[in-house]
Amino acid sequence: MDPRHIPLEYSHRWIFCSIEISKKYYSLFLGCGLLMILSVTGVSFIPVVGGIASPLMTFLFSLGTMRMVHQIITTEKGVFDDFLKYSFDPIVFEKFVPFLVIIGLVNCISVGFALGKFHYALFPSGILANLTTFVCVHAAYMMLIKSELTWDAAIKTTLRGSWMNALTLFVSFIFITLFVTGSLLMCIVGFFLYFVPMTFPLNFLMFSSIYDGLDIDMTLKTWGSKSQEVQTIVAPPDNPT
Repeated sequence: MDPRHIPLEYSHRWIFCSIEISKKYYSLFLGCGLLMILSVTGVSFIPVVGGIASPLMTFLFSLGTMRMVHQIITTEKGVFDDFLKYSFDPIVFEKFVPFLVIIGLVNCISVGFALGKFHYALFPSGILANLTTFVCVHAAYMMLIKSELTWDAAIKTTLRGSWMNALTLFVSFIFITLFVTGSLLMCIVGFFLYFVPMTFPLNFLMFSSIYDGLDIDMTLKTWGSKSQEVQTIVAPPDNPT
C-alpha cells in the first residue's frame, strides 16, 4: 500500500466531502462524536493517569470511527452499535499493543513536563503527542486492510505518506482550526451540534485519499447528490395556493 501525493486542493475538499457525508448521518455522527469527546474529556480529568489514558481512548475511538465510516461509505449502513463494536474490538488489544505502548510513552513525556512545570515544553510535546496518535491510528487502520503488514512497516509507510503530503495536511488542519473557531463563536452548543458531526468522516477521507486511491472529487459529487436527495425527502411540501 504505497502512499501517493495529494494535490493541495484536497485540504479543503476533505472538509466539504466530510460535511456532505455527515448530512445524511447527522444524528448518528453527533451521538458517536459526543460519546467520544465526553469520554475522553472525562478521563483526562483523572490526575496523572488521565493524561496518559485519554490519548489511548482517543486512539480506540478514532480507529472505530474510521472503520464505521468505511462501512457507511461502502454499504450506506451504520448504527451506533457499530461504533462501539469497532472502537472496543478485541483485535485492537491483540494486534495493536505496539501502538498503544508508543502513544502511552509519548504522553508520559508530556505528563512529565506538566508535573515538572516545564511549561515551555508543553506546547511542542502536545503537538508531538497529537501527531503520534494521528500516525498510529492511520498505521493501525492500514494493518486492518493489509493483514500481512507488520506494525513497524505500517508506521514507516504512514510516516512516508504524511511527509509526502505534509503541506496539504497542514493546510487542512488550519482549515479545521478555523472551522473549530467558527463553531465555538456560535457558542459551545454550536460547536457540539455542528463541528462534531460534520468532521466525523474526515480522518477516513484523509487516509483513503493518500493510501487507498480515493477520488475525493467523485466522492464529493456522489455524496453531494445523496444529501440533496435527503433534503428533498425531508423538505415540507409547498402550501397550496
